[in-house]
Amino acid sequence: MSQIVIIDNQTAEDNYLTSIFNMIAPKGIKLKFFNNKDELDYLLNITEGKDRIIVLAKAPETFIYLLVGGLKLKEIVIGGMDA
Repeated sequence: MSQIVIIDNQTAEDNYLTSIFNMIAPKGIKLKFFNNKDELDYLLNITEGKDRIIVLAKAPETFIYLLVGGLKLKEIVIGGMDA
């Protein structure tokens, strides 16, 4: 299964915004929303190789936290963080 994991405290707590994201997600794509503290446990427990996952975050520090926490990422693309 393909999924998009969005890591952002404000977004994860906003039911209206998460419902908008779920409505516009492509068919067959599962969306998951996490605050900055819960995402590492979720990502570490996914069976490696079975899922295709895109992780979206507002700040590069989120990815540093994931890497230090032991998550192996195939690729990190940084862009659009000027807001």
